[in-house]
Parts: sequence; C-alpha cells; structure tokens
Amino acid sequence: MGKEATLLYSGGMDSTLILHQCLAEYRSTTNRVKNDITTVHAVSFAYGQRHGKELVYATRYLKQFENVSHQIVHLDFDWLKCSLLSDNRSFNPDDCPIVPGRNSIMISIAASVAMQRGSDLVFIGANKTDLDLFPDCRSDYLRGIGEALLKQGNIHLIAPLMGMTKSEIADAGTALGIDWAMTWSCYKGEKEPCGQCVACKERTRAGV
Repeated sequence: MGKEATLLYSGGMDSTLILHQCLAEYRSTTNRVKNDITTVHAVSFAYGQRHGKELVYATRYLKQFENVSHQIVHLDFDWLKCSLLSDNRSFNPDDCPIVPGRNSIMISIAASVAMQRGSDLVFIGANKTDLDLFPDCRSDYLRGIGEALLKQGNIHLIAPLMGMTKSEIADAGTALGIDWAMTWSCYKGEKEPCGQCVACKERTRAGV
C-alpha cells in the first residue's frame, strides 16, 4: 500500500524536482524510511511575500497531477520589513533574502498538517547551493529539527537535495522532463524575472 508524502512546495526548482522524485516512487536511502510514495500533499505558504506570483505558478503546476493535493497556508510576517516581503518599499535585488525563523515555522506547520493527514514523511528542498547563505538550510539545523519532529509525532523530515547544487538540480529535473519555464523563483514577482536577485542569478548559473 502506498504512502502520502507532505511536501513544502514553493513552485520553484527545488520543490518541483522533489515532487517528481516522490511521484516516481521515491525510495529513501536510509534504513528508516523505505515506503513507496503514491500521493503527495503539497503545502505552500502565503506570508506577504512580494513574489506571491510563486503561488500562482505552484497552483498551476500542481493541477496537472491527479495524485497531488495542494494547500496554501496563510501566515502574517508583517513585523518583518524588507524589500523582498513588502510592496511598500523599493525593490533592492541585493537585499538579504533571509526571513528569520521562516523554515522553522513552515516545517513545523507542514509536520502538523502531515500528522493530521496520517502521513509521516515531510520533504523540504534545501540544497547545497543554499548552505552558505541560509542557516536554516544546513544539515545540523535540519538534523536538529528533524529529531524534534521524530519525538513529537514520528515525522521523518527528508531533504533529498542536500548534496546537490542548483546546476545538478536543473540537470536532474530536465532528465525527468520538467519544463523549468513552468516554475518561478524571482523575488521581485513581476511579469518577467528581474535577472538580478539571488534567486534569478542562481537559475542563470544553473543554465535555466
């Protein structure tokens, strides 16, 4: 009997690759989780981000899959004022994209959703390219919060892209038939990607 995976889904490259991995009956390389995945519950977050366009792309992308459900959780990060979150400030592509505590909050909510739905697998798209900039994408952090989730609700937090760069993610997704033009990463969130923010530069370096 197949299992459901809960996926933190932004509509960007990393979570889209994991989505396809899960639907290809992803099997964990650990000894603790070896179950076939037949359905995915994608959890996205609306937290006042300027690039709310990612939610449009996420919703549109997921509609093509019969065995994927989608939930958008609304959060209030109004106390965090930066040009990447607020339309009331001029956009600065060099602004730091770190939102303090974002992954802790989102992982905890995804785990809560998973427990309610009877799932014990939560996937997150942290990867090797993220390590230098984002503290909450590093192995020690994910290991720590993963241990807490195991104790709280027997939830397995899985980050299958930790050893992969953005270029390797791009290549792996292309091999699976992913059309990267159907995903969104730009922090500015306008009609076309800005080409200047951190997310856009990463895509360019990855050849996407």
